[in-house]
This record gives sequence, C-alpha cells and structure tokens, in this order.
Amino acid sequence: MSIALRDYQLEAINAVTVSFREGVNRQLISLPTGSGKTLVMAALAMQMNKKTILLAHREELITQAVEKFKLVWPGVDIGICMAERDEIHAQIVIASIQSASRPKRLARLQEQGFELMMIDEAHHSASDSYQTVINELGFNPGSNKLLVGVSATIKRSDNLELGDTFDKVTFSRSIG
Repeated sequence: MSIALRDYQLEAINAVTVSFREGVNRQLISLPTGSGKTLVMAALAMQMNKKTILLAHREELITQAVEKFKLVWPGVDIGICMAERDEIHAQIVIASIQSASRPKRLARLQEQGFELMMIDEAHHSASDSYQTVINELGFNPGSNKLLVGVSATIKRSDNLELGDTFDKVTFSRSIG
C-alpha cells in the first residue's frame, strides 16, 4: 500500500473483516465528511482481494474513488461503469447507480460474480434503484457476499430505514 492509513481507518477495516468472519454480511461504516471514507473502501477491497463493485450516485464520487483506489492499490485493474463507459470486467468496478440499475447493464453485471459491494453515501441505499442492484447482484440477507455501506449521515431525511439494507453499524466515528 502506497499510502499510510490513520488508526481509525485501520480500525474500521478490521471491524468489517472481524464482523464478516462472524457472519455479518451487510455492514455500515459511519465516518464524518473528510475522514477518508473512500480510502477505507479502497484498503478494504485490497485486503479482501475479491471481485468488487463500488456504487456511487455522482460522477465526482466515481472520479474520486478511482483516484483513491490507485493511491491505495497501485496497479489494480479498475473499470468504470457510467454512461457510455462499460468497463465491467475489471477486478474493481466503480459504477454509477444510474447506469448499474438499468436492466440491460444490470444483467451483464450479474454475470461478473461480484463478492464485495461497497456503497458510497450509503444513506441513499434504501432507494429502489440501489435495492434493485443489491438484490439482483446477490447481496441479499443470508448471502455469503459482503455488502459495506459508507456514509457520514446514516440518518435519512425520508425516514426509510437503513436497517432493511444493513444488519449492523460495524464502525462509527464522530468528528470529535
């Protein structure tokens, strides 16, 4: 790894891997804005070394994720699934939820055999588009795949429960 993580970032990764070994497959990490959530996701993906999809809802988050993954894991095979870009055969696929949830694209993503799914800004994950992708790619309750959501705000304004998507807040850190 070409970048040193902070202690709390390492703690977050450790908490996820320990909980996954204990059978918690749908986890949530809560870290404040600016605390390196994307670095945590990149380092977790590197440690697990599985076929991974990261979902985000804005182009800037996708671009940022590509940059952070390259920092943490130089040389990893990264593909982007967004608009006309369809690089879904890479080990790490960073996808816009808008593209990933389209039926034809989703059908092709299903064939990729993802074992790790990460969701940036996971407070959006209760929406229909995210739920469709989560379920169609096999990250349902009881699967042996790992779903990790990362967010600074684990409360949603529309009161839809994140508990329907995630089983446990594995790691949480406030600004203090």
